[in-house]
Amino acid sequence: MEIDCPRCEHPNWVGLRFCTRCGLRQRGFAARPPGAAAPQVAWRGEVAEWPLGGAVDLFPAFGDLVFAGPQGAWVLTPGEDARPRPLGLPPGDGPLEALAVDRWLVLRQGGRLRVLAAPLMHTPHLASLGQDEGTALPLPRGTAERLAAFSPSLGRARVGSIARLGRHLAALVAEGAETQLQVFDLRGPDPERSWRHGITLQRADGLPAGAWHIERGAAVGRPGLVAAADQALTLVRPTAQDDGVEVFHFALPPAAGRLRPGSVVLTRHGIAALAEQPDGALTPWLFHHPERPPLAIVCPAAIDGLEPVVEGDGVSVMALIRGARHRLNPLVPRFEVDPVPGPVTNRIEEALPGGVLYRAHDWATLRLRDPADDQPLPVDEPRAATIRGAVEGRRVWILAADGPRGCTVTAIDRVPC
Repeated sequence: MEIDCPRCEHPNWVGLRFCTRCGLRQRGFAARPPGAAAPQVAWRGEVAEWPLGGAVDLFPAFGDLVFAGPQGAWVLTPGEDARPRPLGLPPGDGPLEALAVDRWLVLRQGGRLRVLAAPLMHTPHLASLGQDEGTALPLPRGTAERLAAFSPSLGRARVGSIARLGRHLAALVAEGAETQLQVFDLRGPDPERSWRHGITLQRADGLPAGAWHIERGAAVGRPGLVAAADQALTLVRPTAQDDGVEVFHFALPPAAGRLRPGSVVLTRHGIAALAEQPDGALTPWLFHHPERPPLAIVCPAAIDGLEPVVEGDGVSVMALIRGARHRLNPLVPRFEVDPVPGPVTNRIEEALPGGVLYRAHDWATLRLRDPADDQPLPVDEPRAATIRGAVEGRRVWILAADGPRGCTVTAIDRVPC
């Protein structure tokens, strides 16, 4: 659903905080529509002529889609005869990440950070980004390799080196031999008038030794993020008064194995995560207090993954075991023996920040299960298609690559969260 901006009449997707053409703050008229509606296709385009391979990362931002592959990076704005516009980034500078933070599009490529105001996504400036633009933020040791290993990855939420923390940007930065988690304010000297950004360091916290990444799918429903290494976690979240940031460190016992990247869920009971043993077996843990050891979660059988779920006024977690879902009893803690009734997966296509994209039992229908609901998506992609997905607010992006027959990109608007 789109609503016209009252200043410039540019149609903006519901949920944007600023008009993507003139920058007017969206108040009132861009509120969520009342009531629920069935998911509907907002835009669908054939992309047979686009130079996309199977390894494509999708980054939704401000209702547009940034996507990156081995041959470059582009941005797509839905509309009649839509075609991708190339991002003017130098090739071969490391893994690319894109993120919407407040009114800014943040691009990190290797050790360099570039920040653009949202309206500049629709100008020729997007094709003129160069090596000399941006701020140097060197990636910590091992982070680039972790990003490349999850670019893309089926069955696990992707990992990152940057994340949104409310209206702030968090980034992993190498400071000599140390890894720091730094939090930046991107607003310029005159936030109400200027589209020129400013990168102001708000906080820098040193992290224990190790290769670090940010768990993109860890936070659901509230500001916060989790950074993870092989045997340590760091939780960063705004204070209750939203006037600062608080940081908590957690450690995994050395004999418990290594934390599996892309397997962390931030819940109201603590941080649930999977540790991987040398033989490949996965064991679930609950990090409930930074000054106490984590609790091993009892599981009725070998676990395949973790999935967030809304329970009451908070988020809990379920275990995925052979396609079934088992609820967490946090008092023991254990995952219940009897599975939860209802739709289950027979094949997880992709775990996304904010949902799990999978095929239903007919192997043709695509469904999206977020922590609060499970919905069929109104698209009919071939069984042989490689599916990529991304979620931004109410909008779901689906890229389906079907071998020599090319690709399609679909934007779907779903029930408000």
